[in-house]
Amino acid sequence: PGLRQTPGRVVTLGRYRIDADMTNLRLMARQGASFTGRIRFEDMAPQRTNLFLVPLDGGTPDAVRLGGNGRFQGPMGRFNGGRFVESPTIERSALLPGRYRLEANSNDFFITSETEFTLSEGQLLETEILLSGAFAEVRGIVRAAVEDAGDGPFVVALKDPDGKVTSLQTDAAGQYRFPKLLPGDYQICAWTDTSVNPQTEDAWKAAGTAVKRFPVAAGDQTEILLTAKP
Repeated sequence: PGLRQTPGRVVTLGRYRIDADMTNLRLMARQGASFTGRIRFEDMAPQRTNLFLVPLDGGTPDAVRLGGNGRFQGPMGRFNGGRFVESPTIERSALLPGRYRLEANSNDFFITSETEFTLSEGQLLETEILLSGAFAEVRGIVRAAVEDAGDGPFVVALKDPDGKVTSLQTDAAGQYRFPKLLPGDYQICAWTDTSVNPQTEDAWKAAGTAVKRFPVAAGDQTEILLTAKP
C-alpha cells in the first residue's frame, strides 16, 4: 500500500521471478528449513575459509567467509570459539525447501564430506563438514610414439570427474605436472601435434587407446608415462 511499481521491473521472491503484470497475487507463508553444522579441518588450519551454499533448484548462492578474526562474514552463519581448531559452527535458517550443494571456492582446501542434501519444509539438518588440504598431484613424462619423431614440447590434457579439461605444453624433455587435484576418476592424454584442441570431444575420441583412465585419492602423488598420440 502506498508504493508504486516501476514499469518493467522484475520482482524476485525467493527462487521465483515475476516479470509480468499480475493481479490478485496471493502469497502464502511457509515454514523455512534450517541448516546447521560444524566445520572440521582434517590436516590444516587455513587463515580464511570461503564456502558457498548453492540452491540446485534455482536461486542465489549464499557466501560464507571464515576470516582470520574468528567470525563468519556473510549471511550464512557465525563462528563460535576463538581459534579454527575449536570446530567452528555454521547456521543458516529461513531456507526454501529443495536441493542444495555446499561448495568450497579455494585453492587451499576442498570438502571431503557429502556436499549435496535435500531440505524439506521446516526441517533442521545437522551435519559435519570436513575440509582437507591434501590435494593430489599427477606428473610424468611424454614420449613420442616413434623414436625419430623428435622431442617435445607435447600437448597434455587432463579431464576431471566433471568433464572439465585442463591442458598444457610439456617442456622440451616432455615433462608435465598437474598440481592440486581433487579426488575422483580422471582421464589423461598427450598429443604430438601442439595445434590440437583437447577441449573438443573429437580430439579425445580420435586419441583412442592413447587415453589413460585412472583414480585419484586425496594426497596421491601419481606419475604416469604417456605416449603421445601422433
